[in-house]
Amino acid sequence: MLLFSGSGRGENDIEIRGRSRNARRDDPRRHTLAGDQQYGGMAGQGGSLARTMDLERIRNKWETDGTVDKRKPTGRPKITTEVEDNALVQYLEQNPFHVMRAAIQRTDFPGSRPTACRRIKESSLKNYVATKKMILGNEHKQARIIFALNNILRENWDRVIFMEEKVFQSTNNGQIRVYRPRRTRFNENFVSNLGGFQ
Repeated sequence: MLLFSGSGRGENDIEIRGRSRNARRDDPRRHTLAGDQQYGGMAGQGGSLARTMDLERIRNKWETDGTVDKRKPTGRPKITTEVEDNALVQYLEQNPFHVMRAAIQRTDFPGSRPTACRRIKESSLKNYVATKKMILGNEHKQARIIFALNNILRENWDRVIFMEEKVFQSTNNGQIRVYRPRRTRFNENFVSNLGGFQ
């Protein structure tokens, strides 16, 4: 059945409107943006063609596979095993201040450094800049008060350098990093003691 409208859109418009329902479904333009605009009003009251196609795909998948879950992607298998990954994580748990290169060498990790970093990210360990000082406790504060009271009358205070605020190093080692779980910043196992002089 042909439907003629007085819009004067041309022969193409008359040809599309005159197609049967099966012909519209098999039209390859139906899956394009232009086809969506042409057939958008033919999917039902208030429904879009894209939504109808999704429902049809889900129904077909249920009828053929008996499930609508996505299939497990078939990618390249991992280069490392779970045992090798656990060995790398355990090494850094026992040696949190070691760098990744040393961990790879000591554990004979078969992957590259980026691969090792991805394995560590999958664990509970994270790489942070190590804290240099512990949080002052009550015993530390009391000791400082006693020191100040015992030395309040000391002469030549203008020649004293406050060592707690100055760290001297003979070499430039850069920032010290540590592998540790979250919220363990001030754990004594993850604090780098630089000391007074190095």
